[in-house]
Amino acid sequence: MEVKYPFGGIVGQEKAKKALLLNIINPKIGGVLFSGEKGTGKTTLIRSICGVVENLKIYNLPLNITEDRLIGGINIEDTLSQGKMVYKIGIIAQANKNILYIDEVNLLSDYIINLILEVSSSKESDFILVGSMNPEEGELRNQFLEKFGLYVNLEGSKYIDERIEIIKRRLDFEKNPLEFYKKYKLEEEILNRKIQNSKELLKKIKLGDEIINLALRMIVEGNIQGNNVEIILLETAKSIAAYEGRTYINIEDIKEASEFVLTHRVREKKQSSNQKKQEDNNEKNIDESLKKDIPQEISKEKKKNENNDEFQYSIGKTFKVQKLEIDDFKRKRLLGSGKRCKTISDSLKGRYIKSIIPKGKVKDLAFDATLRAAAPYQNIFKNKKLAIVIKKEHIREKVREKRVGVSILFTVDASGSMGANERMVAVKGAILSLLKDAYEKRDRVGMVSFRRDR
Repeated sequence: MEVKYPFGGIVGQEKAKKALLLNIINPKIGGVLFSGEKGTGKTTLIRSICGVVENLKIYNLPLNITEDRLIGGINIEDTLSQGKMVYKIGIIAQANKNILYIDEVNLLSDYIINLILEVSSSKESDFILVGSMNPEEGELRNQFLEKFGLYVNLEGSKYIDERIEIIKRRLDFEKNPLEFYKKYKLEEEILNRKIQNSKELLKKIKLGDEIINLALRMIVEGNIQGNNVEIILLETAKSIAAYEGRTYINIEDIKEASEFVLTHRVREKKQSSNQKKQEDNNEKNIDESLKKDIPQEISKEKKKNENNDEFQYSIGKTFKVQKLEIDDFKRKRLLGSGKRCKTISDSLKGRYIKSIIPKGKVKDLAFDATLRAAAPYQNIFKNKKLAIVIKKEHIREKVREKRVGVSILFTVDASGSMGANERMVAVKGAILSLLKDAYEKRDRVGMVSFRRDR
């Protein structure tokens, strides 16, 4: 029997542990998404929870999952042998009362994401949705991101003593997994009793008007859309109170819950006309103040080259590039390679995401989908010489998906006030920062400046 790393043996990551436990106590929260770089223990943490809660199973949703494996479909073997349609349940139904785990959820195809969203909205989801992702490998659509009740960003430990302890425990576990697990068995039994007790306390918690009003104010201030957010926030606060052994919610519970629930849902507020006017005035004042601060030699150099319309600006400070929100070209076929955007592959390379009825010559046969299409008709096409009869109308072709880089072009107004100097310096710093980030994503970065009619 495989021995999993014990939940109690994980060093640090207390916030992530609590988010997972809160979902076990109260599945109404709606799951949790863990975001972090490789080596932060996301998968180990998720798998270890089964040692704490009896009869809890984790169902892994693979990235290359097909529609029939996700929501159910034809059982090919039984259909062929019995000559009639026999169905099998999908992984979503199998995960009932358990955990549905999606590793690298940001790499899941849009087609499968849409299916999960459709199934989840059409009937009550009775599983805990848990996802993990490395943000460096791509973004997750907001529509799916907000499907997760809680969000936790995991970081590697910055403390030497803690990192040493992590290494020691890992080596001890690999040396003798069973003995290592026994060290934390009592701790996990105590935690299990605490979870059961929290579930009982949860039933007794009632929401007061003050707590509800506080939760709503936080949601409004965060410019958060959707009517379900306040429910998730309040259910999380209730679960925190129950976990702490109380039958009432205090302000600290709401504040802690907001860190889990609102982080991935906060949106920038649209500016009013007065706010925009105020910002324009502030920018004008800054430009005026910059005129006084520009060194004399720069002013002379600029004046000297005005007739030639040439001026060489220095490069501004570089920085770590923020995540670029670029829509996937999912309906287009783009050439090249990279990691920025998803596109439908025009070759035999890429992840198999679905099957279609082919138009013309078949280039990439979807054997599984072809068998499923032919299986129900075998009792009609009886042929002693063939194990299975496949007609032309049963043939299916694979649709593949891959990632490509994009072209990013800056257009910059180099005319105007003396503040243009600072603007150009800052833009060149941004360009250099993008070029560093583009190496991994295989993007191309360009810049066009314009002044007067040139």
